[in-house]
Amino acid sequence: EGAAEQAMLEVTSLSSRVATCNGWPAAYFISVHHNAISDPVPNYTLTLYGEDGSLNPLYDDAVIWAELTTDRLLEAMEVTDGYVWGDRSALGFGLYVLQNTDMIGILTEGSFYSNPAERERQNDNDYLYGEAEAIFNGFLDFVP
Repeated sequence: EGAAEQAMLEVTSLSSRVATCNGWPAAYFISVHHNAISDPVPNYTLTLYGEDGSLNPLYDDAVIWAELTTDRLLEAMEVTDGYVWGDRSALGFGLYVLQNTDMIGILTEGSFYSNPAERERQNDNDYLYGEAEAIFNGFLDFVP
């Protein structure tokens, strides 16, 4: 939560993470996040999928997977809304991990720790377990 905790984290470069993922015999990639924004009021869940330069999904099925995951996260998390966007449409640029993995992938922002009530919930292991279960169930809803 604070600077001391952040200082203890071992940081692995995005290119190293992508290379590791691409080296595995995997067909799916998911990146799980809790982010922060400058406004402490908003608290929603967001799932992103990769888009090409023309704003087309890199993998058509990623949109379906993102929607299913967002639906499950909305059931589990104490958030106000849920969104599914392409990375370039939402951010104006492509996210490195979604653009460079060799498999279908999504990135979740389960909720925002910049919201004080949400930050408190994120310190509850049962709450985080519910988020993990929602992400897992979204995947199970998606895979054939």
